[in-house]
Amino acid sequence: MFRAQLPAALTFLATKKRIGYADFLEVHRILFEGLYPWAGKDRAEILPDSAIKKGDIYFCHPHDCRRAVFEGLSLAQDKKQMSKRPGFVMGMFAYGHPFFDGNGRIMLLVHAEFCFRANLSVN
Repeated sequence: MFRAQLPAALTFLATKKRIGYADFLEVHRILFEGLYPWAGKDRAEILPDSAIKKGDIYFCHPHDCRRAVFEGLSLAQDKKQMSKRPGFVMGMFAYGHPFFDGNGRIMLLVHAEFCFRANLSVN
């Protein structure tokens, strides 16, 4: 299902002059709406008082998802910052972890778009 919707998500990102948090959510909706009823909605909307973790790693509180992802998006808009700090940008997306599932795929897709815009190739 993810792969079937990938062209639509890539086209959506390519049409955006500036990618914002709402666009980040929209990419999730495009890719996962056929699988999850909560596709495109962040943890602050679905379970606002529940922290999540993977192993021993806790992700930010649901109320801070937007702020963490927004920080990554803000840096990524600046091609010089994106070229200098691609790992930090990805780290902010990962720390924000706004979705219950599909975070890695969304982060990689949005990150790849910013890398393309910054003429940056990640080996």
